[in-house]
This record gives sequence, structure tokens and C-alpha cells, in this order.
Amino acid sequence: LLQQGQCQGVVLCEAIAVTLRVSFTFYLHILDWPAVTPAVGLQSIRGWQECARVTLNTATNIVLDIADVHDGPHGSSRICTPPSYPYLIRAALRYVERSKQQSAEGFLKNASQRLRGTLHHLLE
Repeated sequence: LLQQGQCQGVVLCEAIAVTLRVSFTFYLHILDWPAVTPAVGLQSIRGWQECARVTLNTATNIVLDIADVHDGPHGSSRICTPPSYPYLIRAALRYVERSKQQSAEGFLKNASQRLRGTLHHLLE
């Protein structure tokens, strides 16, 4: 189920890729909840959405770290790219583009350009 690539001598972090995919899907869905949605459990919708933003910021930083390794001077020769990698880049990019209007987070300012460059390099 978790095997995503056929590379010799390379350990892929499939579990991390799956976790990141689930995080982007689930938490972006929470951010889409209307403000008038009733509270879920004991936490208000704003509380859930703030937790979602914190989680997505963390997930985006992880994807940026992965992109830096892949784009580094020795990245392409050492690393096998699983099929889910472009999805992670696109999911992080979608979150960054959506958040740039709402946030002044420092890492979001150049994240879009970094992710677009990585995606372009990956799909060449």
C-alpha cells in the first residue's frame, strides 16, 4: 500500500508522504467551513481553523524542506522521487497562495516562488 517508487538503495518516506497528503486534504477542508458552522465538540470553528492553519504552516514548512533537499546540488542523484511528490508541492502551493492574502507569515512570502520553481524543475 505504501510503496510509491521502484528505486534501488533509497529509502522513501512513504508514511510521511501519506501523512502530509491527509493533512493538506483534511485541514484545507476545515479552512473551507463557513463561519456560521456550529461548534464541533467543545471548540469553536475559529479554534478549529486556527489549529488547521498551524498544522498547514508546519506541513508547508516540511514540504519546503523536502523541496530544498530535492533542489540541492546533489538532490536529484541521491533521492528517488515518489509519485506523490508533485501532489505535495501542489497542495502546499495551493495553501500558500490561499494564505498570502490573509497572513503576514514570513515564510509564506517567498514560499510560492520556491514551490513553483520546484514544481517546474520536477516536471521538466
